[in-house]
Amino acid sequence: MQLTICLITKGREKYLDQILRSFDGALKDSSVRFLVIDNGSPTLVAQRLQEWQRANSASVDIVRLDVNDSRPSVLLQHLYNLEADWVIFPSDDDEFQPGIIDDWRNALRRRPDLVGFATSAAIINERGDLTGEVLIPSAFRSSGLARIAWALHEPPFHWPSLFLRLSKLPLELPSSRFVFDWWVGIQLLLVGEVEVSNSIGLNYRVHPEQESFLAPLNRKYFEAQVWLFDLLNTEQFKEWAISLTDDERIEFWQFVTKQKPIYSDPNFSRPVFATLHRELIIKMISPESSMRLSADFALLNGILLRDGETKNLIYGIPQLTMADRGNVRIIAQPDVCSDILEASALIHGSEGSEVFHLSCSHSSKKSSEVRFNCSKLFSGSPVLNADLLINELTNYYGKRIESDFILTSGERIVISLLRTWKRRLPWFIRRFLRTLKNSTIQKS
Repeated sequence: MQLTICLITKGREKYLDQILRSFDGALKDSSVRFLVIDNGSPTLVAQRLQEWQRANSASVDIVRLDVNDSRPSVLLQHLYNLEADWVIFPSDDDEFQPGIIDDWRNALRRRPDLVGFATSAAIINERGDLTGEVLIPSAFRSSGLARIAWALHEPPFHWPSLFLRLSKLPLELPSSRFVFDWWVGIQLLLVGEVEVSNSIGLNYRVHPEQESFLAPLNRKYFEAQVWLFDLLNTEQFKEWAISLTDDERIEFWQFVTKQKPIYSDPNFSRPVFATLHRELIIKMISPESSMRLSADFALLNGILLRDGETKNLIYGIPQLTMADRGNVRIIAQPDVCSDILEASALIHGSEGSEVFHLSCSHSSKKSSEVRFNCSKLFSGSPVLNADLLINELTNYYGKRIESDFILTSGERIVISLLRTWKRRLPWFIRRFLRTLKNSTIQKS
């Protein structure tokens, strides 16, 4: 099996010799070839690359672009021209570990059907010193449906140390500057198996000149929103979703709502949720499954539905074989008035419903979550009263979930400082913060 190591560089002369020296071991491997894409680098860097290519002309090809092009979809066309299949893309400021090639081969011997082999990366500082921190692919901690769900939350693999089968990707690729690797990683998970390893594939250099370090977070999240929306509309995702059962589609949705797309950002993840809901619900076989997914999607948007209302969110269907349950359940205090009891009887909810403990003006205890002014109710009209309860609870629930995303001025300062200086924090503090974040997400 032949491997192509593709180096795309726009001319980081400061680190060029280190990455080229790290290729020495791989240059001795007859089944490894190199493609260098000189993406508009300065003259001195271009000359250095040409010299290196001439010294290793048997296994190195080079393509020169006079004008820099930041679109990966354009650059990868040169790999298609070479009919490359297995490819890895170390960055021009990294240091490749050639021993990882044997790990890749061994993985293929065990599992010839692999479409990807994702390795880890050891972080080095600007001087090339190991910091002690290791970047393990996020996909390492999950499998099956959960792995793909988690991949909507954050990139599943570390791009420079990912071996991938180019032939398994669609011919039409995104032009994204910041989330191309994210999109490709999810595509690989949709079409086949990716083995994830904690073996070190390269040394990943962290320094102030990194583009991802300099770009605003909103800029990157915006690209993620654009291209994850695109991915959910690809034939590959549609075919994958069709291959699932209704129960698996619901399970996948539940995994996604737990982790939430685009690092759980409440603004940028919203269109992704809407598109995902649409793609899953139109593939549901049973109306009950459709209603369950719709009730959960409504709750995600702060909308409470009483029993009997969920059917209004799906296409016309024949008689239902089960009760149309909403997404809210009321537990009334024992001494509430009869109007509250009768209205509450219409609000049973379903599995996963939001539960509210309710009292009223007649209740002796005031320890319930929500106290309702029952003078607003219509005597002997439980359906109208159920709507009134839902309206009141929706306002309460909206304020509650809104408060979950409100930050104090002090919290905003802390987050801003962390985003600005996180790459300069000691590695053990960064590791602690990453562990804390993942633990919080899994418990939420």
